[in-house]
Amino acid sequence: MAATRGSDDHVRQRLSLCFETLNAEEERRRRPAKSLIRKGTFAKYDFGWWGNLKHYQRLQPPAFNLGSIPESLPLWMAYGGNDALADLTDLNRTINELKSKPELCYIECYGHIDFILSVNAKNDVYSDLIRFLCSREGTSSS
Repeated sequence: MAATRGSDDHVRQRLSLCFETLNAEEERRRRPAKSLIRKGTFAKYDFGWWGNLKHYQRLQPPAFNLGSIPESLPLWMAYGGNDALADLTDLNRTINELKSKPELCYIECYGHIDFILSVNAKNDVYSDLIRFLCSREGTSSS
């Protein structure tokens, strides 16, 4: 499925890419260069040393323990081929830390923000998410 159709959608796609790029650049300006190196962890928000001390009582944000997610919990993840904020390395690392493999929804032309702002997200993303949720209705162990 295509994320953009027509000239208005092309403009929206270009704008969303600009927003993602601007957000990434703003984040780079806020953090010292050494903090841009990937640490190989999926952690809570990094407020910087002082902010981390205030929020977490430690210098570094705590990592999420994805291995603690029960294997019986059905998982669904969507990702895009134009995502400047979460690449395939990040996705694969996350999947490998989980006990069970999530159902994946890949949309080649989507960037990070397209999952929210695309005028086609209803058909491209949310129809599949709703199908996934409905297929598990009544299967909860709680």
